Amino acid sequence: MSIFRHIARAKISTQLCVWLSVYFVSCSTLIYLAIKFLDEFWGDYFIAKLPAHILSIKSRLEQGLPVSASEMQQAQKVFSELGDQLEQLQYVQLASMVAMAALVGIGFVFVLTRRLTTPLEQIGRASSLIAKGDLSARVACSDSSPDEINRLIDGFNQMARSLGAYERERSATAAAVAHELRTPLTILRGRLQGMKDGYFAADANNFSSLIDQVDGLGHLVEDLRVLSLFETNKLVLVPRLFDLAKELESVVHLVSPDFVAAEIKIETDLPTTLFIGDKTRIRQAALALLDNALKYAAIGKSVKIGCGAKDANVWFQVLDRGPGLDQGAANNAFERFWRAEPSRSRGSGGSGLGLSVVKSIALAHGGNIEAKPRDGGGMIFEMVLPVRED
Repeated sequence: MSIFRHIARAKISTQLCVWLSVYFVSCSTLIYLAIKFLDEFWGDYFIAKLPAHILSIKSRLEQGLPVSASEMQQAQKVFSELGDQLEQLQYVQLASMVAMAALVGIGFVFVLTRRLTTPLEQIGRASSLIAKGDLSARVACSDSSPDEINRLIDGFNQMARSLGAYERERSATAAAVAHELRTPLTILRGRLQGMKDGYFAADANNFSSLIDQVDGLGHLVEDLRVLSLFETNKLVLVPRLFDLAKELESVVHLVSPDFVAAEIKIETDLPTTLFIGDKTRIRQAALALLDNALKYAAIGKSVKIGCGAKDANVWFQVLDRGPGLDQGAANNAFERFWRAEPSRSRGSGGSGLGLSVVKSIALAHGGNIEAKPRDGGGMIFEMVLPVRED
């Protein structure tokens, strides 16, 4: 049974060669044995039906006894007619055997093709269901199906699962984007309507508040654009040699006023670290990580940013002393629109896209980013990027 199971799981081309060889050898052997048996059977049958005087002549010839010329002519005539009948029977037998072999072959081919096409028909039906919107359609693998068929089924099921996950993510993203846009748009409209109706003064403070809302919308749109470009493999990088430490120092200088206002100190450990990459995108990632630390770091504590090189990689880290996350929640930190529990943020928590954008930038450079709890409380966000040879 193990031999047949191995044959059943073999490649389709191998199965066809094996089964067709077995079929032709079996049919040829059976036809040969059947014709040989029938020849002997019909020979004995016709001889037993010969007239008595012909049997007597035959017996005397076999014993070497004399036979007259007339008797010999009679015997020759009878045996000639018998030979013609046997020859006709052989043609009939051969035609019958060929017809039987053809019928058996048709049945054999039908069974084999059904065995191969049945899973393909199942894939076709499942494809139709998916085309109609039923993304839960799946095809079951069979132990008796060839490996190629099972690999095809596995690939189809994986595609269906990916489509389902993509559709769920698309729906969730659309709902999240609508939610993120609703609040600032509502504020903008309400404030502008109030200024029109005279409830709010058209002064610098109100205009600054409106500009802040517009800036928030601009950041959201830019984050969505970066994520969209990355997902469609159109996030174009402009690599050039630069000192990562200097760029991070520039970013720290840019955000320092916000940290001072929040009573959070920034510590730096930025030795010279040369890197070939997209300087603008790396700055964008560093700003997002520091902005994330500003939201969650505890008042009176410090945020540390450092960089360096190790083996064939460069890295930079942002470490905070906020509430922190357990490792399970940290693994979700880079999912779009994901936010930690409310207690982790002192403010609105942003759009929930910043860390997703950071990961996209890291992956676009061939690197990665990891979030992990920091000893003593807080989080460590570390981006590791491979060093380019060019």
